[in-house]
Amino acid sequence: MKNFLMSIGMLLSSSTRLKDTAEKVSEILKTIVGPCFTVLASLGVIYMVVLGVQYAKSESDDKRAETKKRIVNLAIGVVIMVLMLTICFAIQWDVIIPDLFGYVEQN
Repeated sequence: MKNFLMSIGMLLSSSTRLKDTAEKVSEILKTIVGPCFTVLASLGVIYMVVLGVQYAKSESDDKRAETKKRIVNLAIGVVIMVLMLTICFAIQWDVIIPDLFGYVEQN
């Protein structure tokens, strides 16, 4: 923990390192995390259709209740994935991170 806090302190003490780190975070989010959330959200929507078909085909009330519970849980998960995807692509992290730590670019 002490090493972690020292690393954060060193990062914050150097404004160029902070800017470089912010750009790397933004790059990682847009090149790796964003596409992963896209794939997961797409798979969630496909699974939602499969569950809808299972719900329509189910004959007993127990199976319908179980499928309905799975659909609700999946809908919550897909909404969270879409929100995370929006956060990854809509926010300019390389601008936000320096602002959060009080970095002011000097010309």
